[in-house]
Amino acid sequence: MLRGMNIFALLVGVAALFIAACAAYFSVRGIALLFGAETEYMWPVIVMASSLEFGKLVAASFLYRHWGTCPRALRNYLCVAVVVLIGITSIGIYGYLSQAFEETVLMVEELEEEIEVIDRDLQDDIKSRKDDLEKEIVLLEDKKKQAEQDILGYRESSRRNFSVKDQTTDEEVVRLETLMESRKEAIEQAEASKEKLGEETARLIESDVTGRKAAEEENAKRVAAEKARLEQTILDRRQDIKQAEARIAALGEETDRLLAADALRRKAAESENAQRMLEEKGRIEKFIAQRRLDIMEVEALKVSAKSETEEVVLAEEDRIKQANERLAALEAVVKVYRDKGPGGFLKNDGIKKANELLKAQAPEREALRLEVSKANENIRNARVTLETRRSSLDERIREIDADIAAANQKITDLTSSSGLAETDNVKVILGNLQTARTGLEKRIQGIETEITEASRKITELTSTSPVYDSGGMKAALENLQAARTSIDERIQGLLKDNDETSREISELKKQASDKGLHSSEDIQTAISNAQENIKLSGQEIIQVRQEYTDEISKKRQVASQETNQRRRKIREIDVGSLQFVARAFTGSGPDAEQVSSSSTWRGSVDSLVKWFILVLVMVFDPLAVTLVIAFNAALLRGGGWFGKGEKLDLAPAAATKAIPRESTSNVTSQSFGGKLKDAWANYGHYSWYALAVLAIVLVVKSLPEGGDEQTAVGKSTDPSDEKAPSNSDKEVGGTAENSAVPRLIHVPKSAFAVCSFNDSRSLLEIGFGKVIFDGLQERVPFLKDVCWKPETLGVDGSARSHYFLKFPSLDWHKGHEKDFVCAMVFPLVDEGRLREELLYRLNLKGADPDWRMIERENSPYVTLRHKREHVAIGFDANRLLLLTSMSNELLDPSFLENELREILSQTGPSWSSDEHFAEAQKKPFDVALWFDSNGFFEQLPKESDDEQFYLEFRKYLGFKFSLAGNAKSGQVDLDGNYFYDSKVLNDKFGTGVVSALGELREGKLSSVLGGHQGQLVEIFAQKLDFKTVCRKLERLDLEKTTGYGSLMNKTFQHEILDESTGRFSFSLRTEDAGGDAMRSCIDLLIDALDPLGETLPPPQASAGGE
Repeated sequence: MLRGMNIFALLVGVAALFIAACAAYFSVRGIALLFGAETEYMWPVIVMASSLEFGKLVAASFLYRHWGTCPRALRNYLCVAVVVLIGITSIGIYGYLSQAFEETVLMVEELEEEIEVIDRDLQDDIKSRKDDLEKEIVLLEDKKKQAEQDILGYRESSRRNFSVKDQTTDEEVVRLETLMESRKEAIEQAEASKEKLGEETARLIESDVTGRKAAEEENAKRVAAEKARLEQTILDRRQDIKQAEARIAALGEETDRLLAADALRRKAAESENAQRMLEEKGRIEKFIAQRRLDIMEVEALKVSAKSETEEVVLAEEDRIKQANERLAALEAVVKVYRDKGPGGFLKNDGIKKANELLKAQAPEREALRLEVSKANENIRNARVTLETRRSSLDERIREIDADIAAANQKITDLTSSSGLAETDNVKVILGNLQTARTGLEKRIQGIETEITEASRKITELTSTSPVYDSGGMKAALENLQAARTSIDERIQGLLKDNDETSREISELKKQASDKGLHSSEDIQTAISNAQENIKLSGQEIIQVRQEYTDEISKKRQVASQETNQRRRKIREIDVGSLQFVARAFTGSGPDAEQVSSSSTWRGSVDSLVKWFILVLVMVFDPLAVTLVIAFNAALLRGGGWFGKGEKLDLAPAAATKAIPRESTSNVTSQSFGGKLKDAWANYGHYSWYALAVLAIVLVVKSLPEGGDEQTAVGKSTDPSDEKAPSNSDKEVGGTAENSAVPRLIHVPKSAFAVCSFNDSRSLLEIGFGKVIFDGLQERVPFLKDVCWKPETLGVDGSARSHYFLKFPSLDWHKGHEKDFVCAMVFPLVDEGRLREELLYRLNLKGADPDWRMIERENSPYVTLRHKREHVAIGFDANRLLLLTSMSNELLDPSFLENELREILSQTGPSWSSDEHFAEAQKKPFDVALWFDSNGFFEQLPKESDDEQFYLEFRKYLGFKFSLAGNAKSGQVDLDGNYFYDSKVLNDKFGTGVVSALGELREGKLSSVLGGHQGQLVEIFAQKLDFKTVCRKLERLDLEKTTGYGSLMNKTFQHEILDESTGRFSFSLRTEDAGGDAMRSCIDLLIDALDPLGETLPPPQASAGGE
């Protein structure tokens, strides 16, 4: 079973087990802490909780796998048990997380208490140290005061003890002091001399300033006179310039006069020439009008030919319809007998009678088939004849257009050759005037040069300073400075002598003081010691205060480090991010810090954390159980997403081929023309299917209301119709059971177009005749029976089926490079019933059956291939796959079998891996479409130049398109989305494409534009892009259309979500119901979005016309 699993299913399983294990651990741990804590009961509680967790996962898996088979009572009990166990698990998780949060809060509170203790200890230390400091300062202040009192005592003692001194010493001291006084007077006289020298210096400086000022005034007068002369010269030169300019103006007036006279002469000549041209132009326009009348006559012939052909086609189609109705009636009679089954005792053999009736009807059936064939041949002949006539008429129109173009060219030539050449006299005069004007301009330039030179001289005069000779002044100042220096030297000598005398006086006083016990020296020493003690006391006070400051700073730093360390721990363990959220509810601003420390703040954080834990609890275990169920689905489907009998809400978007009605096909085929005919020969089927996919993109399902239609496609004479599936008791779009939980079948990612049908009725209404490839319908005989009675072949008729298109795989695409693979996938509910039906429907028990069945040992799937038709069938336990390719000429059974095996084995990626595709599947729809433009062009066979050309436009072509449609009463609603791989969906999109095409037309890749690849790129980049499609649908006018009378009005809206995503909605009100309304919508949008027509049709254009 694991062999078929893909990587994503394995990831789902790993995620489910990992989340479930985490949830189980949290729950078991929480319950153990709740009941057992660290007691002897903890391990029994853990074992009990673990068993409950394991049982919950097993019960959820059992319910998913055996929902439809287990008894209701058991199912109900297990549902209740799983829900209750989820609740128990959630309670355990809540307890575990709550305990973790409480421990975190406790740790934070302990750290906050430590911070408070550190702050309190620091304050106590500061207070104690401050008291000690104050005591030391008081002691030092007392010591200082004591020293000051000692100094006062020493001075009083000196005054008493030394009142009488030695007379000799006193006389010597007086003599020396007198000498010092005389020296001081000499010093004062020297200072007075210095002051006189200073006054002389000031006088000399003032005299120098006065002389310099006079020189400057004289220079200013000279500069002003020269400046006035130069300015007058400039004024004279400017007057000369004005005179030259006046002369130039006079020359200009003369030139204008001459030109005016020449213009009058030319006007007269031109009037005469215009009259002649008007007559010739009138003659040519009459010729053009006549040729346009000829074109209108040819166009009328084309319309007439088309009407005749349409009448023939309608008549033949009526014959075909009558023959088909007769064949259906014959088949219904045979089916009545076949439904009775083989005969038995006292029971008629219905099969035998049916075979006899078939033999009896054979001639009539053959005649009807011949009649249908003949009618088809008549239709083809009529269309060929119409094409031949239209081609000849188109050729005639081209010839007429050529005549008209030649006439228009003559008119253009007449218009462009109407000018008259200038006369030689005017040219000579204008030359002379120009020569004079040039001379005056040169003279003006010379005058301007003179003015510039004069202005430069004025600037130099202004910036030049006067030169003043101050050599004598410098010599006088130097002499004064020398005298000042000599006086200073004398003062220094006197001061030195005074110092010597002062020392002698001190020696004498010392000798006198040595005579007693209490000499002046002792007293002076005691005073000096006391002063030194005062100084030391002051220094000690300063030092003590500095030590106190340093010590307090260190203690504060240590306390700050310890506090920061604990705050970092708080930030590491606290719920910091939730604090910012809580602050939004408790307030912020200047009081934010107070709020952070308040009980309200702590309560807000606690409440927010509890709510956060509750959110985790609500998601944790339910997600684990859901992923376990999803993993079971992956195991059951081998990489799929649903189990047997289970439907998930996934609705694959789709894109597929639309086969328009014959009238529309005729118009489209006639529109190819020109270069596209060659492209259609080789790649036409690529373009048609890609185009048709995006045409169907804009048309989705319009299924009937209950009771409006007798059958799904119209009236039928088959008696078995009474048993055909009917939705008469509900609207199409289904119930929640049908739409909300669709089964998803593996669709390979290599498919570039996928179309999903909500049920068998959707497939019958839309698929046959408009989407499903005709070759697949013709080659699989029981395909329509799947829609009429899906249960008879074991198919789930209420589930979604898928039709997709893909390129052949590269491993075996040789010989099929220009081919498409078409596949139809149905969900199975009864593989045995399908096997039994295939045995009889395909006559596999016959001696030489047309089909060959291949069922290998250990292979989960079975394949069947037709011996003479290009078709293959495959199935496994979950799906039925019908497969063919577009090729009608190549019979290659091995090619189809290889494609079949690749799809059934699910070896490649699936469309469900695309995020946009998966998102679209989640929404209900009747029919959904998905188209991958990038995948289409990536796989399209290309040459090297084609590849380079594609890479240039890749950003405009790389998009996916999805569209889902729903039908209501009388209304069809469509919702479409464009998803571009690059950010190109902006105002520059259209101009960017045009610019890129213009560059390529002028480059080396210009030849690609005329080829098939270039035409396809141009169609998808310019005509099927988001903006062009929206513009066409927005401008579509239903009142101007023909053939769509049942469509009453439309509503269209669109928007660009970002530069890579756009979406639109399109609603149509209609009078029809069922298949008619749906087919009208398809034909309308194919006509409106025809990429071979105009890119932007005017609002008046008919969507249904030619």
